[in-house]
Amino acid sequence: MSTGHSHPGEAKPALCPAESMLKPKLTDLTFNGLCFFTEELADEIRYYAGQGASDDEWSDAQAMCVVEEAGEFIAAYRRARGFARRAGDRKEVTAELADVIISALLMFAVLDEDAQCHVKAKLFNVVSRGYVNKE
Repeated sequence: MSTGHSHPGEAKPALCPAESMLKPKLTDLTFNGLCFFTEELADEIRYYAGQGASDDEWSDAQAMCVVEEAGEFIAAYRRARGFARRAGDRKEVTAELADVIISALLMFAVLDEDAQCHVKAKLFNVVSRGYVNKE
């Protein structure tokens, strides 16, 4: 069974099919690296797609994008589980879930907030309360 690790002199195995499309510095993303990348991406999207939009309009559009992607995820999940007219598969579900994560990280960037800090704080809160909402 492959561990996914390479030995000196061996080619590093691809992390995922999209790896070859990413810039070389982005092929081994940590959560922090992913947050940094989406901050840069938000700036690019704002420049190219958001020209003429006010800051509030840009923020509103990105907030709606998070919800849109969540809707696409649940639609894919329903198809994969057999709850829709047409069938779906796990690949479609995970692709839509990735879109949810990316759009959420972009929203953190639009809000100029530290996604990693907020996720860590929320995870600490969930774990410390015993996974049950006691608030």
